[in-house]
Amino acid sequence: MRAYKKDDLSCNPLEHKKPMANSSDENPRIRVFVYGTLKPGEINYQRYCAGHILQHEWAIAYGQLFDLPMGYPAMTRGSAPVHGVILEFDDPSLLDTLDVLEGYEPNRSVTENDYERVELEVFTPQHTPFGKAWTYLMAEKQVRHWSGEIIESGSWHSRLSRYKYYDSYPTH
Repeated sequence: MRAYKKDDLSCNPLEHKKPMANSSDENPRIRVFVYGTLKPGEINYQRYCAGHILQHEWAIAYGQLFDLPMGYPAMTRGSAPVHGVILEFDDPSLLDTLDVLEGYEPNRSVTENDYERVELEVFTPQHTPFGKAWTYLMAEKQVRHWSGEIIESGSWHSRLSRYKYYDSYPTH
């Protein structure tokens, strides 16, 4: 996997070959597992992540993925594979920015937040452990409130990107 320059707008993780750095390196890096609009090729990647991400790579986390009527997904706790991307960066303020986007405030209760930021184990598409990464989970009660529909494939794509970027996603 190659390291990114701040102005690099390439968003195809399949181009990268080297493994991601561990968060225990001299310069601690922050990893976030994204499964929706923050994935490369999706609308919020360009707005919030492009130019800040050092590395990104396809990944799997375990939970349950839902399509919400607002046009974005929600992940809950569960045991099904959820396909996404690990974003790695070294600027802690970006995590604060993502918290705002995801409607997460650490001092509020889970029911007052749109999502809860949690750290969970993530894996390569071949199920090799990557380590831990932050992600945003929605409470099951909130998913039901919004009439979320289960995404059996575990992979969400916006209507805008369904046919341009994800055709080559590794499925196992």
